[in-house]
Order: sequence, then structure tokens, then C-alpha cells
Amino acid sequence: MNERIEERDLSLLFDVSRASNEASLDKYIEGILPGCVRWFNASGLSVFIRKDDSDEFILASKTGADSTVPDGAKLRSGHGIAGACISTGQPMIVQDPLDNPLLIGKVEPRHDIGSAMVVPLVTPESGCIGVMNLSRRIGEVPFSKSDLAQAVPLARHIAMAISNARLFASVTVAVAETSAVNEKLDAIIACLGVGVVVTDSFGAVEQWNPEADIICGVPLRQGIQLTQALSESPEALRTVVVRGLRKACGGKRFVERAHDESSDRAWSIVASPLPRGGAAIVVQDVSNHEKALKELDRVKRLAEIGQLTAAIAHEIRNPLTGIRSAAQIVQSAPGELAEFGRIIEREALKLNALCDDFLDFARPLNLHIERLDLVEILQRVCAEYESMAERAGVQIRLVMDARASHIKADVMRIEQVCRNLMINAIQASHSGGQVHVSLMRSRLVVQDEGKGIENEVVEKLFTPFFTTKANGTGLGLSNVRKIVDAHGWQISVNSQPGSGTRFEVLFQEQKVA
Repeated sequence: MNERIEERDLSLLFDVSRASNEASLDKYIEGILPGCVRWFNASGLSVFIRKDDSDEFILASKTGADSTVPDGAKLRSGHGIAGACISTGQPMIVQDPLDNPLLIGKVEPRHDIGSAMVVPLVTPESGCIGVMNLSRRIGEVPFSKSDLAQAVPLARHIAMAISNARLFASVTVAVAETSAVNEKLDAIIACLGVGVVVTDSFGAVEQWNPEADIICGVPLRQGIQLTQALSESPEALRTVVVRGLRKACGGKRFVERAHDESSDRAWSIVASPLPRGGAAIVVQDVSNHEKALKELDRVKRLAEIGQLTAAIAHEIRNPLTGIRSAAQIVQSAPGELAEFGRIIEREALKLNALCDDFLDFARPLNLHIERLDLVEILQRVCAEYESMAERAGVQIRLVMDARASHIKADVMRIEQVCRNLMINAIQASHSGGQVHVSLMRSRLVVQDEGKGIENEVVEKLFTPFFTTKANGTGLGLSNVRKIVDAHGWQISVNSQPGSGTRFEVLFQEQKVA
């Protein structure tokens, strides 16, 4: 071994860890070439590396006083001295190309190079991935077999470094691509309107998205048991999620819905087993969807009831005409018959009014929208029912915000809504109680101080023909709901036994010039 080589050169030549990626590979090659030149007393050295999986080799680096290889030079297997070395995979020493049978007719003699040593860079996995060319001037000692014996293991180490760097680079790219995909997936999951929780096979939380925190009601954390994280959630939700978790951890897919009666919220729960154990739990709040389905079902039922009601009302009205005519004739008779005739006609008129209510409920609303002053309408309705309230020993309190005065609506229908709510409030109140009527910018509230209503009754208040009154038809609040819906408004009722009942109409504020 040449005594002029320094210890640091040995360290540099065989430290393949320096070439851990493509960027450091270039620095590694550039760093070892001067040491190789000194090692072999070469006047020039160049390294070509194969481009991807093609048969094209590109100049990676060069050094030495006599290195005349142009930048960007390329070579192919089988062409020239280096190409012959690549195609055979065998290192060679070339003094005169014409003396080598592999090079006859393939290369022209060079008069500036006295001796050349060409060594392929070979790895067991990829074969020849490059070639190293060393040269000495004419008149210098030619390369020997001893030099070649030293160059082969050196080339093997350089090939290993190049292979490692490329492998590391491909792994780095793969990791970066996987990381990018995971980040994109995490971003998508984070934006979903559903809660996603991933657990291990023991039910401990591993991953989750922000929506899961909202559904659970508490911030999740790594390693917490999902059953514990749901401790503040409604029991109906917790029960179904725990059942789904057990199924999924047992290798079975689970799909079910949960409904909480107290809050009227509903969730869809899907639990799926993961390939390596654990489960993915997806929880979606479907309360609005459930309400929409109920509303659609309600509208369909109302349409069916309306058709039936209209048919019955028409059938009743036909004989009523004859009954009234007969009653009027009976009234002309002497004695008690006249009184009976008046009673018959009066009851026939009640039936006719009931038929009017039926038909009014059944037929579609034809709204006549105009500019309205709600303050004026409420004042008029309250005055209209003041005597009724006095007879019941009830006081009406009216509070209004003048800024909510003007909206656009059907005047007859909005009066009908106010009248129905006022009558119900007065009738529900006890003597000495009050009916509070308030008009604010976006809502009308009518509240009594009566005995209140049970929850199961509240749910049926707007159902046609349902009534808690002895002489009621069950159409008053149904028509109120129908009018409110036709205007695109909302109506809600809140009642607790012993605390009275509150009806609230939310209307879309409309600016009127």
C-alpha cells in the first residue's frame, strides 16, 4: 500500500455512512476522489453512475490534473473502455487498447494516457451501477495487478455507498409520500362532520378527530379507555358505542343507532375491526336528519288526514242542509216543537262550523302577504280577549319591542295564530294568574302560569284532532302550526308540570320600506 496515503484518507474512503442520501452522496464522491488519486498516484480519475434503471451512465465527478472528461459526459454499456468494463463486469488495466481483445475496433488509442485502470462499481442487488476510471501519464509507472487488487474492494465500498444512498433516498421519498398522504387523510378526517376514534384491541384511544371531542363532551387523550371518555355522554350513546367497540374488537362490524329521549338527540354508530387488532369507531349526530324524517312523516300524515277530513266534511254538509231546512219548518209549529226546531238548527249550525274548521284544515293555505304592524295586531287581539280573561280572573300583560313592529305576512292568518295562542293561554290559566305576551325583534312569546303539560302530551299538541279540552276539536294548534310552516317560520312549546306553558313563534324578520 502506498505510504503517502494518510490515515484520514483511509477513514474517508471506507466511511460509507457519509453517503446517506443523494445530496450527501455527491459530497462523498467528491471527497473520496482526491484520496483515491493520491492512493493510486493517478493523474486523473472520473466516476460514472448509472441513471435510474437505464443503460446510460452519467459523469458523477472527476478530479486530477489530467482529467479531461467534459462535464455532463455520458457513456453506455459496451461503448469505449468504460463501456466494455460495464458490459463484462470485470475490472481491467489498459496500457494499449489495441492489445486488449475486448477493445479492438471499439476505441481509439490515446497518446496522453500511459496507463488506465477501469473498475466497475458492482453490488449484489443491482449489478453494475457505475464505473471508476483512473489514469496515469505516459512515462509514469503503469498500473499493476497489485493496484487492481486494491481498487476492487475500494470500488465495492463505493458501490455500497452509492446503493445505500439511493436506497435511503427512495425510502425517504416513500416516507415523505406516505407522510403527505397521512397528513391529507388526517386533514380530511379532521374536517368530517363525524366523530372518528381509533382504539387498540383493549379499547384504549389511539387516534381521534376534533369532532370526537365534541361528541364525547370531553377532550380525548392518548391511552384513555373509550368507555371512560364517554362517561359524561348520554347513556343511550355510551351503551351503543361500548357494544359496538366490543363487537369490532371481536372482529365483527357493527352498525346501530342510538337515541336519547331527554335531549331528543340521535346518533349513528359504525364500528369496524382493524386488520391488526383494535377498532375504528365512527359516530355521527343524526338528530337533524331524524327530525327531518319525522317532519316528512308528519307532513305526509297531515296530507292523508286532510284528504280524509275534507271528504267527511263534504259528506256531513250534504245532509246538514236538509236538517236545517227541516228544523226551520219545525220552528213554525206551535208549542214545544218550535223550541225543538231551534235546538236542531243550532246544533246543525255547530256541525256546519265544525265542517268549516275541517275544510279549513284540509285545504292548502293561500297566503296574501302584505305589510303588517304586529304591535297593532297584538294590541287588537289582546283587547278582543280582555273580557274573556276578566271572566276567568286572568290578567293579560303585553310587552312589545317597537323594532319588531313591521313584517310581511298574511294578516288573517297571523291574527288566527295570535287568537289561538291567546285562547289556549287564558283557558290554561287559573284564577289570579297572568298571561304574558311579549313581542321581540325575532319572536312572539305567549306564556301562561297554568298547571303545565306532561312531556308526552307536549309531543302531541300539534297533532290534528288531539285535544285535552272536553269540547275541543283538536284543530286549533294544528292550524297554528300549518300557518307558521306556510310562512317559513318556526313554533316551539316548552312546558313543565306546575310551571305553565310557553309558546314561542320565531319569524324571519323582514325589512319593509
